[in-house]
Amino acid sequence: MPSVPAPAIEHEGFSESRVSRFVFFRSALLLVAIWAGIYLPTLGTLELRGEEGRRILPGQTMLRTGDWIVPQVGGEVYLRKPPMINWLAALSFKFTGVENEWTARLPSVLGVLILVLAVFFAGERWLGFETAFAAAVFSMTTIGMIEKGRLLEIDALYSVAAGLAILAWLHGWMLDRPWSGWIGAGLSLGFGYLLKGPVLLLFFYAVVLAVLWKDGRLRKILHPAHGLGLLIAIGLAALWWVPFHERTAGAGGAMIKQLTDRIDGSDFNLAGWLLNLPRGFVNLLPWSLFIALAWVPLRPETPAKLRGLYFGLRAAVVATFLVVSLAPGSLPRYTMPVTLPFALLVALLLTWGTLPEWLWKIWRIATGGGVGGLKILAQRCGVLMVFLIAAYSLAVVPKMKKRSLWRTTGEKINAAIPSGATLYAVDPGSQPIFFYLTNSYQFIDKADHLPKDARFILARGKPLANVRKHHPEAKELVTYQDRGDKTSVLLEVQPRR
Repeated sequence: MPSVPAPAIEHEGFSESRVSRFVFFRSALLLVAIWAGIYLPTLGTLELRGEEGRRILPGQTMLRTGDWIVPQVGGEVYLRKPPMINWLAALSFKFTGVENEWTARLPSVLGVLILVLAVFFAGERWLGFETAFAAAVFSMTTIGMIEKGRLLEIDALYSVAAGLAILAWLHGWMLDRPWSGWIGAGLSLGFGYLLKGPVLLLFFYAVVLAVLWKDGRLRKILHPAHGLGLLIAIGLAALWWVPFHERTAGAGGAMIKQLTDRIDGSDFNLAGWLLNLPRGFVNLLPWSLFIALAWVPLRPETPAKLRGLYFGLRAAVVATFLVVSLAPGSLPRYTMPVTLPFALLVALLLTWGTLPEWLWKIWRIATGGGVGGLKILAQRCGVLMVFLIAAYSLAVVPKMKKRSLWRTTGEKINAAIPSGATLYAVDPGSQPIFFYLTNSYQFIDKADHLPKDARFILARGKPLANVRKHHPEAKELVTYQDRGDKTSVLLEVQPRR
């Protein structure tokens, strides 16, 4: 007798569970509660980390200048990524009226919530109630998604965009609604392109082609709705790319070069490359522990269409994970867009796989004992993750807060500069320090271009030496080292006449 009851086979050869509306929406609220318990605690406690400065500072510049086409950071055009992440930061600041770490990271955590609810509401129709609930929990409780989803980083939102595109197409495929499926996928792909470029097409089409192939219906890729979906995706990307390309005289080629560098080995690092697979596996924990069981036979009563979906997802997840991980310039986070198809795969495995009873016993013991099917166990895992995040917030975050660099240094600079004075930053790069400054500041590309009335100057490297050369009387007010061990100095000089 199976440990997890299979959904009833009621609709066009695949499962559609029947639960009361009250139970369904109560479960949706439970998902929201689990999400809130994981993603909201101490969201704004820690200072900007990693690449957040490069995501947030251009958004602030957009709000100040009104230029939403050409991203800028440190006074220079930012050519490495499309601007969607900058737009989201700027919109969050605009609509909340607050510019802090919490509102900066709000788009990421809301993106995860949208994906979770989309999995549950859409998947319930063709996965079944319990399977859809479990897949929703799995999609938000991987280590990689939690780590990146609590920051304003591209990878979590890129995974959300890829996941929504895959989910939209699968919804249309499973319910024989190709037009809505491809249109939804096109909208999500366009959004994803404006986040990081076209790489998400690899993850999307891997699922589409693998599912169609396993179902023996590859010709469906030629459906006219597919063309419309691609036109929507390209059109959304072109709304920004065309004016950006024109205004920067084709400088957007730097974004394409960054992609090719990941493929041709320009950024190859042997030690890091060897760790890609294990680190990618860690990013998918705890659910990657089930991957070895993905080759057990499915139960005989598994609906044909779900069987094809399962085998297609398995092939797509394994292929994209290996291909991306083994690319010469790859990093473990680049495989994060497999999160949603992997969550669906594990949920289907636990519903329809011929799994040994000892597995369920171990899982029940690990989550508190007692009895329970797939939904209960997934729910317990979500609640357990909430408790782990609470422990992290109480025990670890306060210690990390004490080691802040940018926030503490920003306070020192604010205290050193009189109210109303302007700070001039000479070629500062993407230092997050500017997120914490209360005085007005201006970016200057070269020390020679400083205005004569400049009194407070922030510089490093050659620009710093140049300022000191022209202002031997300069007084050092604040000195700090950024994460790249570059020393920046706030100087007070006598304005030139």
